[in-house]
Amino acid sequence: MYLDDLEQVKVLAIPIRLEILRIMDGRPMTTTQIRKAMKQSQGKLYYHITEMERVGLLQVSETRRKGNLFEKYCLPAARHFRINPLLFRSGDAGRQVFVDTVSSHFESKPCSTSEDTWTTGPSMRNSSTSRSPA
Repeated sequence: MYLDDLEQVKVLAIPIRLEILRIMDGRPMTTTQIRKAMKQSQGKLYYHITEMERVGLLQVSETRRKGNLFEKYCLPAARHFRINPLLFRSGDAGRQVFVDTVSSHFESKPCSTSEDTWTTGPSMRNSSTSRSPA
């Protein structure tokens, strides 16, 4: 899916939302199933999933009745998301989205192994690569 909307990029720029997509791996899942896999609170995930649905990154694929409740199965709108680089040229708003997107993928706290070891975003969490902070 090609993202042409700044709002979609803003919503996708939050690391927990990328983790939700990674866990879903193209499969329809309920918030409860995602919560069990991520060990996050139900309320926190409902908020993020609702935001992702609102901008079209997730779609409701099925609703099932379970007792007195309804379970909503969400499916990622695509297996891969690509950001239109021209979005970042759209004035101050585009530049701010770019800064927010890039900075959201870097953690500023050191790893537990040493004071001068730093990690980057979700894909690098298990990495033992050392870097001095700039």
